Amino acid sequence: MSAPGHQRPRWSRGVPIVLLVGVALAMAPVAASVPLFPVVSIDSGPTDPSTSASAGFAFTSDDGAGPGITDTDCDLDGGGFAPCDSGTSQTYAGPLSAGSHTFTVRVTDGASNQASDAYTWTINASPTTTTITSDGPDPSAAGDVVAVSWTVTASGPGTVTGIVTVTDASNSVDCSAPVATGHCSLALTVAGTYNLKATYSGNFPGGFGSAAHTVTEGALHHLVLGPSSATKAAGVDQAYTAEGYDKFDNDLGDVTSATTFSISSGTCAANSCWSTRAGPRKVTGRSGTARGTATLTVTALAAHHLLFDHQPRNAKTNTAITPGVSVQIVDLYGNLVVSSATVTLTLGANPGGATLGGTLGVAASVGVASFNDLTLNKKSSGYTLQATCPTILGGTSNRFAITLF
Repeated sequence: MSAPGHQRPRWSRGVPIVLLVGVALAMAPVAASVPLFPVVSIDSGPTDPSTSASAGFAFTSDDGAGPGITDTDCDLDGGGFAPCDSGTSQTYAGPLSAGSHTFTVRVTDGASNQASDAYTWTINASPTTTTITSDGPDPSAAGDVVAVSWTVTASGPGTVTGIVTVTDASNSVDCSAPVATGHCSLALTVAGTYNLKATYSGNFPGGFGSAAHTVTEGALHHLVLGPSSATKAAGVDQAYTAEGYDKFDNDLGDVTSATTFSISSGTCAANSCWSTRAGPRKVTGRSGTARGTATLTVTALAAHHLLFDHQPRNAKTNTAITPGVSVQIVDLYGNLVVSSATVTLTLGANPGGATLGGTLGVAASVGVASFNDLTLNKKSSGYTLQATCPTILGGTSNRFAITLF
């Protein structure tokens, strides 16, 4: 780097130079291309233009065949030369004012020969103006790509360079591009009103611009049924509601009236569903292609009657019926009721006039009474067993036969 006032080194041309030593004359040749005067060069300085109020410089100097550099002085804006920080650098902590500045370094050798170099740069301290010129489409639907365009201008001289970053109000979504590109795109997924902010950072003082932007809900994507989980007794209905949401979980409001409900192993009428079968039941709501589910846990009613779970098999006289017979205590709809009541067996139809043997009264375990040693002593076909339990209806088994042992 150089500037006006920089003294280029003077070089000898290989011709004899006459030196006076006392009263004698001597002729001595000087080697070609050896500098007789000092040289100095600024190697680095601030960017131009700069936004920094301080400045640092690095430089190198040489005196060639001369007597050597004795002084290195620095000057800023003609304020006067003073010794530099070192023979190779100078720093101005500032703050320096906005505008044009010139730094000059000067070296002096032992023969009082001097050389200098200068560097001129501009400090732009005036703020930039960042403006969002468009943000379309506005309004946009959730998930749509929004193209944001901007301009960045500065009142001072120089070309504005750097990056512009666009963010939403929560800084959760952003895009960025060089100033010269002028635009970037981002997708906003949460419905509502945004304050988009374009922030500039570069060789001029930073700044930002903003613009309001509206995001609307997207198309119906899925449903949320309420309640999500409920418990009802067998045959008792549960009413449901359906809330609609788009792909990004933006709430579209109540869509119950536009939803069709169904339940596994049960019945729905409008938005009310029930089942007579105990256990967890899956409730499904559908509106177009959107769907949602909920769980209805159905519990058994009070004990109502007895039901043969394992029916008696054909057997031989005086031999235990195998496998054993079991009787369940069930509700009105045949759901097993948790009970420890005692169940008693007797012969119902008794075409052979047989006697029923074995353990005839058993306390139920979790609603099931098991009989593993039942016998009949006379052969015949068409026998039935009768099960009874206090306060509830009894039950009759299927017909079975007994043959001779």
